[in-house]
Amino acid sequence: MAVLDGLARLATGVALSVGLSVAVMLLPGAAQAAERLNANGARLADAAVDISDSVTLTRTISLGGDAPGAFYVTANLPDGRRLQRNNLGYWVPWNGRRASLIDNQFAVGDDQVTYKILRQNIADMFFPITITLGYRVDGVIKYGVFDVQPEQ
Repeated sequence: MAVLDGLARLATGVALSVGLSVAVMLLPGAAQAAERLNANGARLADAAVDISDSVTLTRTISLGGDAPGAFYVTANLPDGRRLQRNNLGYWVPWNGRRASLIDNQFAVGDDQVTYKILRQNIADMFFPITITLGYRVDGVIKYGVFDVQPEQ
């Protein structure tokens, strides 16, 4: 029941809890080169997180010269729910339609963007959580997908 309560708080956009941040570790074998998104969907390196405390998860993506007009973050949960992060950092329900995606308005610098994904306690969540990062450029959405899992 605590998991459902936690998901309900996410889905209703209640403020994300802020606490002690922990580092996110890429799973063994993850590429060290700058990751890029593409129109066919890139497979990004999975993230293993220490769920004993509040998790801070970000991901820096190389833009490869693209000049995006909007940035998106969505999450697919094991129970079938789809959420999206809004520009204030809250997770809200998403209907799966591209037209309803909310621009997160991330800043671009040095041909890169850092996506702010999570900053909350996710210990009561079911895993894996599948995260999709995307941006719109020239009428196309380029995106990439990775899973978030607890450290073993």
